[in-house]
Amino acid sequence: MTDLDDIMSAKPDVLIIGTGYYGRMWVPDETRRDLGEQGIKVRQAKTGDAVSGFNALQKKCTRIVAALRLT
Repeated sequence: MTDLDDIMSAKPDVLIIGTGYYGRMWVPDETRRDLGEQGIKVRQAKTGDAVSGFNALQKKCTRIVAALRLT
């Protein structure tokens, strides 16, 4: 999970994952499970929807991060 080291060190409550404009990026089940075991809730959506979700959730949750695919 070296791609997620910065996210893991931030210790967020929620990780929003943007899967690209068309939603084609795939998040492996193992990654989702590992994040869950660290107490990180994972939300996944097309990037535009992920940004909207991040902005809405940011008002309620202070420890939130986003990983966005920009295609």
